[in-house]
Amino acid sequence: MGEKLDTTTETAVPECPSHKILEENKPSTARVSRILIVALDNYIISTALPQITSQFHGLELAGWYSSSYFLTLMAFQPAFGQLCSLFPVKTVLLASISIFEIGTVLSAAAPNSAVFLAGRLISGAAGGGLWCGSLTVMSLAAEPRKRHLYISIVTSMYGVASVAGPLLGGIFTDSPTLTWRFCFWINLPIGGLAFLIILLVLPAGKTAGPENKQPVLQRLASIDFVGIVLLSGIFICLLLSLQWGGTTYPWSDSIIWGCLIGVGLMAAVFVVLQLRLGDRAMIPPRIVSKRTSAAGCLFTVLITMGIVTHVYYLPFYFQSAVGISASESGDRLLAYLMVLLFTPMIAGSLVTLMGHYVPFMLLGCALFTIGAGLLTTLEPDSSPAAWIGFQVLAALGAGMCRQMAFTAVPLVLRPEDLPTATALVAFCNSVGSALALGIGQAVFNQFLSRELRENLPGIDVQSISHAGAAEVFRLVPAAELPALQLAFNVAISRTFILAVASGGLAFCTSVSMDWINVKKHGGH
Repeated sequence: MGEKLDTTTETAVPECPSHKILEENKPSTARVSRILIVALDNYIISTALPQITSQFHGLELAGWYSSSYFLTLMAFQPAFGQLCSLFPVKTVLLASISIFEIGTVLSAAAPNSAVFLAGRLISGAAGGGLWCGSLTVMSLAAEPRKRHLYISIVTSMYGVASVAGPLLGGIFTDSPTLTWRFCFWINLPIGGLAFLIILLVLPAGKTAGPENKQPVLQRLASIDFVGIVLLSGIFICLLLSLQWGGTTYPWSDSIIWGCLIGVGLMAAVFVVLQLRLGDRAMIPPRIVSKRTSAAGCLFTVLITMGIVTHVYYLPFYFQSAVGISASESGDRLLAYLMVLLFTPMIAGSLVTLMGHYVPFMLLGCALFTIGAGLLTTLEPDSSPAAWIGFQVLAALGAGMCRQMAFTAVPLVLRPEDLPTATALVAFCNSVGSALALGIGQAVFNQFLSRELRENLPGIDVQSISHAGAAEVFRLVPAAELPALQLAFNVAISRTFILAVASGGLAFCTSVSMDWINVKKHGGH
């Protein structure tokens, strides 16, 4: 049964030293810029991805170019929740920005796939600290009844990045001078600005948890490093099985089964470890045992899967199925991204007015699922009314509900649990992104290979995979281009089914959320 919460009387948030981290309870330029560099690195690659696959001759690695970033992002996010409780938030954020920029430089200057992926892995690990630290500070600084509004403003940077990212990515990619590499160089000045503001503005010596006077090494020893390794192993094996299954190896191959068995064994060990560690665990059982916490985390995974599937594969539809340039595909993606930018802020204001977040989760999931279903019907010659209208409907639903777990989960927890809880929801956001890219790439590769073999028997499927999405049209005669575009369209439409399924499951999950009036509930 759900947690029995008194929502009829207003209570005050218990005084906690962490509430004094900031001088003002409102979003600042420092927090906004920290979120922006993480979000921009997430979205700017979407329209550049087809060209990157061509540069490195690896269409089959397209999923890894993105999911490698999320792999380390999600593996380190829960650990950063612990770090923010044990060490000064300012130190954690400055170190995260510095490491993030190192990864950015590696990706920007990469001569091959290996170096590019190494940069993405480093940036992802540091991005976990930026994302988690920024939301933790926001959750602690804002009073509960306004927390959802402030978080929606700060997380709107994901909306800004979702609009600016694909547009800039398309412009840079199409530019013979800048190329796709500038998608990563642009993070350097933004990161530098964030570093400078944090250095000058954020108070020093403040942790997000109770004051801890233990020696540094003793505090580091309390970090769940074994959990980090296990989480990394789980998602590496899972993504490898999705990447290889049905393409590189048949699903019945012992290598695929070995990866899947490894996922199960490491997951079992991870759960036992978290139970044994108790309050010292990276994901404390007392947090996930609450129904709203568990449902909110699962909801975040599912709705993020749907959004990321669209954001990453709509550019493939426009560039490979329709046959337009990267910059033009960025323009056409605005129908989705502009709605995704403004809707969360409107929904946050309405929650402040009404007091309840569950109706927005239910309605948002319903609209998203309908819009996602309609997007699966797109054809290479679909009218603007279709590809604009379907994008708007899906984005309206997604924007309405995507950030609601950040509001719901802290309401059923104690103030000292906020850093870990915020990191957990952010972790689930990253899990959803990685799963969308891993599963989406597996579905896309399998259906594309099948369509090419059935409809273009004279085409070397391996050469198509190595060429990359931006170069494939140069490999076939003009008479066969419509068949090639149709093959891409079928593969992309099948991939969009993932968004339909995740949206429907998110709706079912939101039904189990507790109805808590944020206007009358002051927190625990």
